[in-house]
Amino acid sequence: MSIHDPSAGHLSSASSSAPPPAVTVQSEVRRLTHLRANLDAQLDVYFDVLKTNNVDMHAPLVDNDGFPRSDIDVAGVRTARVSIIRLRNDLKDVHRDMEHVVLRGLPRADDPPHDNETSARDGTRMGGLETVEGDKPFAKVDAVAPSSPADSAGMKRDDLLVSLGAVSTSNPDTLRAVAALVGRSEGTALPVVVTRNGGRLNLVLTPRSGWGGRGLLGCHIVPYTP
Repeated sequence: MSIHDPSAGHLSSASSSAPPPAVTVQSEVRRLTHLRANLDAQLDVYFDVLKTNNVDMHAPLVDNDGFPRSDIDVAGVRTARVSIIRLRNDLKDVHRDMEHVVLRGLPRADDPPHDNETSARDGTRMGGLETVEGDKPFAKVDAVAPSSPADSAGMKRDDLLVSLGAVSTSNPDTLRAVAALVGRSEGTALPVVVTRNGGRLNLVLTPRSGWGGRGLLGCHIVPYTP
């Protein structure tokens, strides 16, 4: 080592003097949203593999005689399925963390410090999610079926949808993006921001089948133009 190189002790002292960046709603949602977008992109790649082979997650990979099917890339499909399961689990973890941020709340960058109890009670302390995900509604809830996942989440007819998971006005085709997200998120809690009567609400929606009606949400949304 050169005598002109900084010593390890000097480096440690310099690095330890720098305070860690503050954790806020904005920074946490930005980090989780970026992570979720990466996972979604990887899922799209592996679902394309299944689509190319005309199979889903459950189609058999062997023929009636027990031999690997010759009409599909068995190894590729098997790898895609394993990867999809792993990525879905990772995505559930990210959505769970996002839900905790929404429900617990963290101090906003422009807010004074406050105790956790006040944060949990004060809905305005959780507005950072709305700022990151988007400011303008992109869809309107046209109907909500009783006892549906949307009903359980607290969604109402005429709610204006600001964001659902990572989908907001930043997406080029919002309704198609919603359909794609919901289709691969059954059983996964998704953070939702809606406007109602001039105010904003943070909800948690979990798509699921078997609730007694059609679809995974049980609501009908239509494009919204102010």
